[in-house]
Amino acid sequence: MGTRMAKTLLALLVLSIVAGAAQAAPVTVTINFTQAVNHTDFFDFGGLTLSISAFSTSGPRSIFFGGSGLGVFGGGADDPQLDGLGPDETLRFVFSSPILLERVRFTLVGSNDDFTLDVDGSQFASGDLSNVIDFGANGSTFDFSVLENNDDYKIKKITFTFDTESVPEPGTLFLLSTGLLGAGILTRRRIR
Repeated sequence: MGTRMAKTLLALLVLSIVAGAAQAAPVTVTINFTQAVNHTDFFDFGGLTLSISAFSTSGPRSIFFGGSGLGVFGGGADDPQLDGLGPDETLRFVFSSPILLERVRFTLVGSNDDFTLDVDGSQFASGDLSNVIDFGANGSTFDFSVLENNDDYKIKKITFTFDTESVPEPGTLFLLSTGLLGAGILTRRRIR
């Protein structure tokens, strides 16, 4: 009877450990830069962070938040879009963990506008720009740039997916384990 009880308690303990971890689940997020995002360059999605910066081939630039989307502003007469007039401009999106960049919606796109997308330092895509592009790019750093001096656009929305991490629940495991241990000790005392 004691061996059977020990096996049962061991099985219940193993089951509680296996069931006690929260499972990873994909989360899809869309950020609309034309709506009120408090004009921030930092976002926190409960463990995943995103920081946005702007620069050009001549140095740092400002991020421009406007009704038509996210752009780059160098001051003075510079147009607040990602543009190639003057030094080529780049918007950089840096996530704290790898994500799947699913879709980007662009605005102020003309028929002659081209773009480049570098993912983690390597060119992922380039060419003619349309209003919506489905990328399917995995990485943590995404650089949107222009190809030529007549290219200009803004980023209206980005959609990406990330996995939440499996998190063990130590408090639940501890309570369940001590409860099972106590029940086993009481049962064993009653049998004697």
